[in-house]
Amino acid sequence: MTPEISTTIQTIVISVVLPAIAVIIGMVANYIKKWLEVKTSKLESEKIKIEEERKQAAIEFGLKRLDHVVTNVVAEAEQVKPSGIKPTPEDNAIRLSNVQAEIKSQVKPEIIAAVATVVQDPERYITTKIEAAVGDLKSKSADCK
Repeated sequence: MTPEISTTIQTIVISVVLPAIAVIIGMVANYIKKWLEVKTSKLESEKIKIEEERKQAAIEFGLKRLDHVVTNVVAEAEQVKPSGIKPTPEDNAIRLSNVQAEIKSQVKPEIIAAVATVVQDPERYITTKIEAAVGDLKSKSADCK
């Protein structure tokens, strides 16, 4: 091979092939960048979905746990209630306050906070659950008689 042919080949490689390689490298880099952006976006979406599922599970657990505690505390309060004596409205208010305090002592604040995300007034919700549990116990005891 003569020096002129070698120089011509080098010139062609430098003027044609290297720019083509540079373009191809740029295209591959751009493709990788877009692929990473898509993957990152999918991962972020999946992370948000998982966080929402965890929040929903925490709320459901909180509601179930609260129901369980209310049922147990009301049943306990009904068992120790004096029989044969009709309570006054003040007695009922004191018993309700005691039951609410016992429920709050057995339920973590995080559960009340989770319930508060789906219930506008957690205090009223607890009171309603207590009243419903008392009603259930009364109907069950009436069924047994």
